[in-house]
Amino acid sequence: MDNAFSHVLRASPQYFGRNLKMKATGETLLKTIARVSSIAVMLLLVSAVCSAACTGGSVLSGYYGMLVGGNGKYLTGAVHFDGNCNVSGSNITGTLGGSYVTTSVSGTYGQNSDSTVNITLNFAGQSAAQTYIVGVSESGNKARGVESDGTVGATIDLTSQLTTLTGGYTASSLNGTYAVSCLSDGAADLNYVTFNGSGLTGIDVYDQSGTVNTANYSGNYSVNSDGTFSGVLTSSGFTQYSFNGVIDNGQTQIEYIYEDAGSGVLACTGKQSTTTNLQGYYGMVVDGFQVSGGGKYLSASVYFNGAGSLTATNVQGGSGSTYTTTTGTGTYVVNSNNTVTITLNLANQSTAQTYVVGVAEGGNEALGVEYDGSAYATIDLQSQLQLPATKYNLASLNGTYSASCGGSEVDLNYVTFNGNGSLTGVDAYYNGSYGDSPYTGTYTVNSDGTFSGSFAGSYSVFTMTGVIDNGTSEIEFTYDESGVGGIVGCIGESTYVPPPATPTVAPPALSPAPGAYSSTATVSLSDVASGSVIHYTTNGSTPTVNSPFWWWSKSPKSGHCRSEN
Repeated sequence: MDNAFSHVLRASPQYFGRNLKMKATGETLLKTIARVSSIAVMLLLVSAVCSAACTGGSVLSGYYGMLVGGNGKYLTGAVHFDGNCNVSGSNITGTLGGSYVTTSVSGTYGQNSDSTVNITLNFAGQSAAQTYIVGVSESGNKARGVESDGTVGATIDLTSQLTTLTGGYTASSLNGTYAVSCLSDGAADLNYVTFNGSGLTGIDVYDQSGTVNTANYSGNYSVNSDGTFSGVLTSSGFTQYSFNGVIDNGQTQIEYIYEDAGSGVLACTGKQSTTTNLQGYYGMVVDGFQVSGGGKYLSASVYFNGAGSLTATNVQGGSGSTYTTTTGTGTYVVNSNNTVTITLNLANQSTAQTYVVGVAEGGNEALGVEYDGSAYATIDLQSQLQLPATKYNLASLNGTYSASCGGSEVDLNYVTFNGNGSLTGVDAYYNGSYGDSPYTGTYTVNSDGTFSGSFAGSYSVFTMTGVIDNGTSEIEFTYDESGVGGIVGCIGESTYVPPPATPTVAPPALSPAPGAYSSTATVSLSDVASGSVIHYTTNGSTPTVNSPFWWWSKSPKSGHCRSEN
C-alpha cells in the first residue's frame, strides 16, 4: 500500500485523539507506519493559525485609524487587525443608530479572490453588523472602501498608526498644527488647528450650505493611549463643538469627526502642517456640491510658480451639470493666519472660483474648501513629484489602484492600468444597491500627468478623467456615468496587494528520506512548526487540504497531535 503525505500549515477547529508517540521539545515526533511497501512524501506548506480558517489575514495587520463618512454616518476610532482575520477596537465614536455615542467593536475580515477585503464590524449596542469592502494599498498601510451591506452609502478609510511609541499615546503626541478638510452632506470645512499638549487654538473656514465665514476658536482635548482623542472647541462665531478622532501615521495625520450642536456631524482628514509654501506641479481634485444644484468634481494639473501665480492644464470634470475639459489661470496668496487663498479662473467660466487651503507635508499637500459661496466643496492638492524632470506617458500609469469615490453614488474602484493604454477592474458600487461589476476600457496619459479614458461594465459606459500624483503612487479622478448624469470624485492609491501565493515555510526534517522501502518503516519528523497540519492519503494520490490530516502543535514543554479522518 502506497502512502503519500502532505504537510500543510492551516487551522483546524477539531480535536481528535490518535495513536502517536511524542517526545519532548527538540526531539522527534514519531509515527509508525505499519506494513509499508513504499513511502512517497510530498510537501505542501502554507501559513497557518490555530483558530478559524483565515484567508489573507496578513494583508491588514496592526493598528489602524478608522474614519467612516457619508449620508449621516460618521465614525472614528482605533481598530486592530490581528493578521488572523479578527478585528477589534475600543473608543469608537460617532453616529450609531441615530445617536452620537462612544462604543467598542469586534469583527472579522478576509480577502476575496479579486484582492478586495471584506470587513464585518459588530458594534456594542447595535444589533446588526456593518459590512464593508475595501482595497488595500501602500504595502498594507492604507485601505479604502465602501459600506457593502446596502444600509447606507458610506466610505471607510483605514490608515496605519505607524508609531514607534512604546508606552502609548499621550496629549503631547498630538502636538503640532494640522490642516484638515471636512465634508458632510450639507457643509464643507477647513480646520486649521494647533494642539499644544494641553489646549488647542485655530480657525474654522466653514461653509454651511453656501454661507461662508471664518471664525477663530479655542478649546481643550485629551488623548487616550490607543491614539484616540476627544475634546471641545468654542467660538463666538458659532455654537460649541465636540470632536473625536484618532492619530494616524505616528503623529503626521489625524482623522476625526465633530458635532455642531443641533446642526449635524462632519468627517475630517488632516495632515500635519509644516510650511505655507506652494511651489511646483500639483494634482488637483475638487469634490462637492453646487449651491444651485448639481455636483462639482474637477481634476487637473496645476502649476504654482512660487511667486503668487498659477496655471492649470486639462481641467476635467463636472461643474454643475456640465462635464468639460478646459484650462485655467489664477493667483494665490498666503494669509496672516498661514492659510492660503487660491483664485482659479477657468477658461469657459465667467466667475472665478476661490479656495482657502492649509498646506502640509512640507508643501507636498494642501487641503481646503471652496470659499466663494457658490459650492460647498473640498479641494485636495498633491505634489506631482515626477514633474518637471520627467514627463508622464502611458507607462506612468502602470499598476493597480484601489480608489474610493463619492458623489452621485459611493464606489470602490479596483482598477489596473497595463501601461499600454488598456485597463481592467472591478466596480463594487453602492447606488441604491450593491454589486461587484467587472469592466474593461482604454486610457491615454498626457505629459502633464492628466489622463482620460472610458470603460464599460454590465450597466453603462463611464468617462474617466484624472491626474497622477506623487510620481505614480496616487491618482485622483472623476467619472461621468452616461445615461444617469451622475459624477463621482475618486482618490486612489497604488499598489493594490494581490492575493498572495500560498506562503511557504521551511519544511520539517524527515527521516528516512523520501523513497520506496520494502519493509515496515518508522517516519520521524523534526523541526515541525507549531500548528502544522500533515495531510495524507493512503492510495497514492496527491493530498489536498480536504484530505485527512495530522495537526502538530507545541508549547515550550509539550507537544500535541490532533488528527482528522
